[in-house]
Amino acid sequence: VLGFILFLMAITKNIALVVFVAIAFYFILEKKWKDALLPTASFMGFEIIWEILKRIIWSDKQLQISSQASTLLLKHPYDPTKGYEDLGGFFMRFVHNSGIYLSKHFFMHAGFRPEVTTVSAGLTILAYVLFFVAVYFAFKKNKVLLFSSIYIAAILGASFFVLQTIWDSPRLMTPYYPIMLIVVLSGLYYFFKTPKFKNFAFIFPFIALIIGFATIRKTFIKIDKNATNIRHTLRGDILYGLTPDWQNFIKMSQWAAKAVPDSVMIASRKPSISYVYSGRRFAGIYKLPVTPLDSLKKKINRLNIPYIIIEATVWDKNPELRNFYLPVQPYNIGYITEYWTPKGESMAQQSNIFEVYEIPPQAKGKFDFLFHYQTPLWQNIKNFEADRANLALKSPDWVVNYVVTDPDLLLQRLKDQNIHYVIMANLRKYEHMKTQYTINTIRRYLYYIQRKYPTIIQQVNVIGNDEEAYLFQILY
Repeated sequence: VLGFILFLMAITKNIALVVFVAIAFYFILEKKWKDALLPTASFMGFEIIWEILKRIIWSDKQLQISSQASTLLLKHPYDPTKGYEDLGGFFMRFVHNSGIYLSKHFFMHAGFRPEVTTVSAGLTILAYVLFFVAVYFAFKKNKVLLFSSIYIAAILGASFFVLQTIWDSPRLMTPYYPIMLIVVLSGLYYFFKTPKFKNFAFIFPFIALIIGFATIRKTFIKIDKNATNIRHTLRGDILYGLTPDWQNFIKMSQWAAKAVPDSVMIASRKPSISYVYSGRRFAGIYKLPVTPLDSLKKKINRLNIPYIIIEATVWDKNPELRNFYLPVQPYNIGYITEYWTPKGESMAQQSNIFEVYEIPPQAKGKFDFLFHYQTPLWQNIKNFEADRANLALKSPDWVVNYVVTDPDLLLQRLKDQNIHYVIMANLRKYEHMKTQYTINTIRRYLYYIQRKYPTIIQQVNVIGNDEEAYLFQILY
């Protein structure tokens, strides 16, 4: 039974795989060898049966954890060109995530810190001290507390190591907060029971009451904030209380689900949300496929024909060039995107886009106009890198990175999934306030396709007067 429960947990969330390790470790500490072995064997048995059934029924040969693991190993979940994390990087993740989830989200759940706050090294250390005090007494006093401590240590420890710090979300702490609170309060209880501190035992009830009231107060604030929304939802007004960006996105998902033929797929940045509100399956576009600059060098060497690199803005800066734009697009072999990020930060603040064109002999005349208008261009990628490196040297407070995007690859991925329609919404990056920043994955995805194929994307519908949601059709 325990093995089956662990199996259900593991197929619900991959992180639960460490739970059976925690259980085995607990029984080993208790020298209950049989109890350590049987749940593990049972878990493995159910997992093997599950994998066989997946292959027979759904022809799914991929292990559940493999796709997610490949993303977690990346330095940046949405930019594979930055490569894979090394051992030192995982330890730095552990340090930074400890600060994020202990000093911010644990104390926020307890009611002592606001929802928008910063990392505190002092509070992180305090959380660890309280936890280790509980573990110390757990070994001697309380088996339930001991197991709870091992469980929390295993599941949070694994989370801190594998999660990228960009996923700074209180929801990742929510399932574990009640158990953490039990562990911390139990540790304090036993601490004040020791001979040296038993005279101060009267302090413990006050600490427990303060934490209890702070947590309850936080709960009632949330209840009061959401009570009106819940009442409207129960009456059937399911969009009440949602910000305009989400309302427009959901309305567009519902409209597209009814208007688009079932024979083709619709893509969405949040396909699960689209499905929940419309009842129709959507394809997901979660990130923009990019490759490192070296991949473009290899492609150029493989083609072994002349090429040029120009800044994408030249077409807008020189109106007389626009008539030449369409004739040269078939020779576009990719885009170089240059990201400028302030040192010490993870989010790029500026970007520049450069277009790369091959020039076969039959097309040479089509590109002569660029030389005629003295447009800034490079005929050698080494010269391009050297010029941009000199520019970067003049801005030592910035870090410059490059990625390459292939519009034909983006288009082919849509075609392979039978995607003929795409929803593009203005979902807020910071959900509680409207800013200039939105989740722009699909906007960038379509941008590169439309740069090369200006007529292939057609707007079908728009919903909303602000923070609009759009439906586009891909005309293959």
